[in-house]
Formats: sequence, structure tokens, C-alpha cells
Amino acid sequence: MITVDKFNVRILRKGDKYGREFCLTHDEDKPVVEFYDSRYPHCEFGQFVTRYYVSTILGTDKWGRGAGGLILDGGIPAWTVSAEDMDTVREYLRAETDQAPKVMVWFGMMEHGQFGVTKHDIERMVIIHSIDEKVLMDPNEIENHLALHHYDSYIVPSEFVGYVTYSSDYIRNLP
Repeated sequence: MITVDKFNVRILRKGDKYGREFCLTHDEDKPVVEFYDSRYPHCEFGQFVTRYYVSTILGTDKWGRGAGGLILDGGIPAWTVSAEDMDTVREYLRAETDQAPKVMVWFGMMEHGQFGVTKHDIERMVIIHSIDEKVLMDPNEIENHLALHHYDSYIVPSEFVGYVTYSSDYIRNLP
């Protein structure tokens, strides 16, 4: 559990008890996150406010954006979590539930650099000689994967700004 501003934030995983006097059991595989107003000490975590699926707060399902603040209850203006505090909550949720954002990564032999025909048309570019593996992974694991599998290079296509081109060797080896 963490506390941000006046809220205690708790994750419920499959099998965890919750509800009044902890008489309910969370029986879904998808974890949820609960928000409690910590200014009410009569309960173990404070006054229960609301709960959401972790995937909704992280923006990995179709319901959440994964950014900005959060109004927990429209009837009580004090029950609002700022964008900065929600960033802290999201970091906590990612770390505790292994739901880090994932990106598509291509590993293989590639040349990264500034290329052009003349000095006036130099552009950022990647020349791909081979793509040996395509993996959807946590961006923090890319360097480890690169070293572990002894790949020459990698590219994250969704984040690369510049031109991607394929060498004649790559094209020749297409099936």
C-alpha cells in the first residue's frame, strides 16, 4: 500500500480479502486498485472511496487513458487525485503488478546513423540488414535482451524518428 496526498492506495489480487470486515474475496485474475480517504481512521485503511481495475488506471484496457488526475467521487470535491499523484500511483501499480508498458522491438543487424547522398540531404536513418527476432517487451528489458542474445542492434519502430530502409542483402533473403 502507498499513500498519496490524503489517499491510501491498495492493490487487490486474486484471493485477497476486501469489503466490510473483509468478508469478500477478490476472485478475478485481473488485479484491482482501491482508494481510501486516510483522514478517517475508524477503518484499517481509512474510508473506502472506490476501486478500479489496474488496467483501467494504467490505460491498458479500452476504458482508461493512463494519464492525468482522477476524480474518485463526483459528489465529494475533496476526493480528487492530482495528475502528479496519479503518476506516482501508476508507477506503483506497474512495479507491483508487472504491467509495464510494452513496445515492439526488432533485433538483428542494423546500421543507425545520419545518411544521405549529398551533404544537403543528410537524414537520420536505420538500414536493416536482418531482423532476427521481433518481440513485444518492457522497454527496460531491451538492453538485457540485446546482450543475452548477442544481437548487433535493435529498433523500436513506434518510437524511431527518421527513415527505415532495407539493405539489398535483406531484400535478397526474403522468402
